[in-house]
Amino acid sequence: MSSSSSSNPGLHSRLTRRYIRRRDALREKLGGCCAICGSDLNLEFDHPHGRPYEARRLSSHRRIAQYERDAAAGNLRLLCKG
Repeated sequence: MSSSSSSNPGLHSRLTRRYIRRRDALREKLGGCCAICGSDLNLEFDHPHGRPYEARRLSSHRRIAQYERDAAAGNLRLLCKG
């Protein structure tokens, strides 16, 4: 989190809500369920052909933007953790 958002809780809250809306919209775009079993519980994003970056090194907002690009390129799906 940037120093400007940590000193402004309202900004942090708005950024978090925006991230959640983008994440949920991407889940819906990908079908809203596991690509293998159809479950809609405990979903996570999966790159079936790998990815050329480390997602954990990206901020949540940069990560969701990258995931949106990956989905548009056909390199993202939803899988359940089960």
